[in-house]
Amino acid sequence: VESVVTDHTDSNILYAATDFFVYLSKDAGKTWKEIFTAPGKSNAINFIAVSYAVPAPVLTAAKDGLYVSSESNGNFTWKKIYSGSGESENNINCVSLVKDKPEIIFLGNDNGIFQSLDAGASWKNISVGLGALSVKSIASASSGRLIYIAADKGIFKTVDSGASWQKVYSLVKPDFIASESEEETPEESEEQFVKINYIVIDPVVMNKIYAATSKGILKSADSGKTWAFMTRLGMDDS
Repeated sequence: VESVVTDHTDSNILYAATDFFVYLSKDAGKTWKEIFTAPGKSNAINFIAVSYAVPAPVLTAAKDGLYVSSESNGNFTWKKIYSGSGESENNINCVSLVKDKPEIIFLGNDNGIFQSLDAGASWKNISVGLGALSVKSIASASSGRLIYIAADKGIFKTVDSGASWQKVYSLVKPDFIASESEEETPEESEEQFVKINYIVIDPVVMNKIYAATSKGILKSADSGKTWAFMTRLGMDDS
């Protein structure tokens, strides 16, 4: 299972995505129904999200673009609302939605972060100036102006909907990984650098940011100014 989400108004409604299919449960996971199949032999599903709009469509991020659902009498139809200009823009890694403005959608692909202000009718690259980067996760506040992105080059922050960006975390070796005296191969050295997988904003205390990484959980309590790894006590390294 690649992704699982709940409906914002009914916790009995669940959506789950595997590599090639999206499933719906209306009874808290007791039974499931397939509602989407990734088209094409080489396609795959990376992420799903549920809109804050009413009724709430499902957004499915796939290797060939972004799809949105509509439902009528239990039957689902799907429309592609984003398709990039090449493979790096087509492969959608993540989606973020704005609670107070459901028409705003953010998506991250292997060429940056894109924004739609009209529910997917049009899109704009708002990571211009950051260079080519692969966006793995997006966390946006309820206003849509404050955004954090986790990318292959670190964590970036904007407070003006992408008009300007600040790098708030660089990919470095964590303090708890000591440098060994013996020489490392380039591959071993690369593996010791933190890779950011997912990022969230605390919904109550918004200056607190958490990032799931390849080396543990990063936390910032001051809007990204400083970061520290949380304890891994009790967490299985596997």
